[in-house]
Amino acid sequence: MLRVLAASAVVVLLAGCSSGAATSSSSSTGGAGSPTASGAASSAPSAAPSSAAPAGGLTIVSQGLKKDGAQVILDASQADSSVFASVLSQTNADDYDAGLAVSTDGGATWRWGGFVPDKGKTFPEGVVATGDGAVMVGSTEVTSGSSVSSKAFLAVANAPDFAPQPLSPKEFEGDNIHLQDVAIISGTWIVVGWQQAQPDAKGQAPRTSFLWRSGDKGATWTRTKLEVPDSVDNSVEQIVEAPDGSWNIVGQAVFGDGSNQYDPIWLKSTDAGNTFTLTNKDAFAAPLDQGATRIEFAGDGSAAVLGWDEVTDGNAARASALWVSGADQKLQRIGTTSVPVSGGTPPGEFIDGILWDNTTLAAWGSPTGSYPMDNVQFWGLTKDGLTQSTMLPGNGTPLAISRIIVGKTDTLAFGFTGKDLAGADAAVWKGTTVQ
Repeated sequence: MLRVLAASAVVVLLAGCSSGAATSSSSSTGGAGSPTASGAASSAPSAAPSSAAPAGGLTIVSQGLKKDGAQVILDASQADSSVFASVLSQTNADDYDAGLAVSTDGGATWRWGGFVPDKGKTFPEGVVATGDGAVMVGSTEVTSGSSVSSKAFLAVANAPDFAPQPLSPKEFEGDNIHLQDVAIISGTWIVVGWQQAQPDAKGQAPRTSFLWRSGDKGATWTRTKLEVPDSVDNSVEQIVEAPDGSWNIVGQAVFGDGSNQYDPIWLKSTDAGNTFTLTNKDAFAAPLDQGATRIEFAGDGSAAVLGWDEVTDGNAARASALWVSGADQKLQRIGTTSVPVSGGTPPGEFIDGILWDNTTLAAWGSPTGSYPMDNVQFWGLTKDGLTQSTMLPGNGTPLAISRIIVGKTDTLAFGFTGKDLAGADAAVWKGTTVQ
């Protein structure tokens, strides 16, 4: 859904944003120029910034989603005029449940579809619109005595009430299973995630990645182990269909026995997920722990990957990392782990998302790298890497954006905002997609 219109959304995001505080007006703040980039298909893009007038802007539209406790949108999906968001809902200080926020008018107005209370702490991750409703996946922490394990969480929400109903297929049974993402490709429901083994005598607990699929809208499922060549420990984060119809999965893996070095992985399938090959392994190689969390494709097949580096600063902090490619999908790293922010680069993983169309890249996240995250900074790609563009200001109010959906006429951003983190509310911002 981002492939064709990503550039239009980047113009909106890099050129002007409105205030993010829930109680503020929606006046435009107008920003700096809109950095763009262009390059050969076989190399990383390079360009100089160009100016652009403020356009679109983001206005908060999620009134009606306030609820006691912290409510945070983690993912979102749209099909026609129906939009769904998976919400981490804090019911009390010690418990979290999976919630679903729903809009049936293209994101203009919002209501709760419902919550799935559980005996454990449920953490929703991916969500996808099905046409009839939505599918949401995640994991539930279950405590038994002094031990804590995770169970797979899977729920389906259908019209007209869109109340999420948990499912428990036998193919998802087991301890320490984490479902990370869900997609629908050619009518097939696809779920990806990983399972962590019990610690061995050396304290090692490797992870193994899996893919689940259903061709009958969740009635029956099959489970397949994702083979990562030479990997003894791997976990996947996201699955995306590329413009050429291939299935693409990103995550992280340990290669070789006895190693504790994590590297990003990109698995690609050209036979509808029956077999996967490891691509761009050398491009990801680095002398420090790394992982990949998201991949975005432009209409020509070029790609951008968001990930992280582990920074050796005594606190095992992570800094964000970016890779881009031309249509040949040969990745190159953008710059270094140093991303420009006001007052210098903070420790911590702070880029939350990206948009990409092979000529323009927009990234966004916290300019502080830590709480209270009272602004959302946007960056654009130039020949020198990332450069600061506009900012969505909270004016002292905590806020963050996790996902952005680009439509033909509207752009929707999802996250949270509130007077404090403990009482944060699920938030949706809406802007105009510039054609």
